[in-house]
Amino acid sequence: MITFYGVVERSDGNREFSMRITGSDRGHAQGRADVRLNRDRNEVEVISMNGRMGRNNFTGTFSRN
Repeated sequence: MITFYGVVERSDGNREFSMRITGSDRGHAQGRADVRLNRDRNEVEVISMNGRMGRNNFTGTFSRN
């Protein structure tokens, strides 16, 4: 498991937001994560992310559906 840190740059004010990734618990990381929460806004429904960590690129999508 990797924990990413960042800054929310865009939000619809309800359930969706985009985060600029600025670091991780495993070292330097940069990229973007787009997140949609469930209707209760207490669980992630979909997350899509891509970026670079060290010398490696990463990309991934998680969906509860």
